[in-house]
Amino acid sequence: VTDSIYFIILPASVGLAATGALKALLNLVMPALHTIAALGPLLLPILVRNRDCGGFHAMNRTIRLSLALFLMGSICYLALLLEFRLQIFHSLYRGKYAAYASWPLLLVGLLPFAQSLPCVVGNALGALERPSLGFWSCAGSGAVTLALGVPLACKRGVGGALIGLVVSYLLMGGLMLYFFIRTVHREGCNTPL
Repeated sequence: VTDSIYFIILPASVGLAATGALKALLNLVMPALHTIAALGPLLLPILVRNRDCGGFHAMNRTIRLSLALFLMGSICYLALLLEFRLQIFHSLYRGKYAAYASWPLLLVGLLPFAQSLPCVVGNALGALERPSLGFWSCAGSGAVTLALGVPLACKRGVGGALIGLVVSYLLMGGLMLYFFIRTVHREGCNTPL
């Protein structure tokens, strides 16, 4: 729901051209999103080993380091995307979507940031053997997509869809972080993250 609903809503409410523009913008951040998605599962066995050998303190170190790495990579990617935006739009799309080279590009560039927290903390929940909490975080994100993202996409088109995507991922990450901290407190450790 969080990712795909906009490809159904935009053609019905704004037009097919808006769907093409959203896909063109998302194509620009797919390398960063796919990198985060590919590296994320590699954290799970590391976090499980940290949990078994060093407890929550070792997990927290790995979580912080991983999150810092993902966020720094996202900053670099966003900086390159914004710096070379006109050249990117010209070379990839022959200037067709250059109208989206301002704030919509900034919003799409924020998606790797927004996806970093759920990726890292979601794997931490998995390492704590609480994948159901990750599910509830995704369900909350889906509810926000339906309640906020869909109306924004209907009203503001591509920009509204991008706002909905960023907010949904940030909420998913926030919920996962909340569940992780609550789980760590219940397990008896007073120093989460």
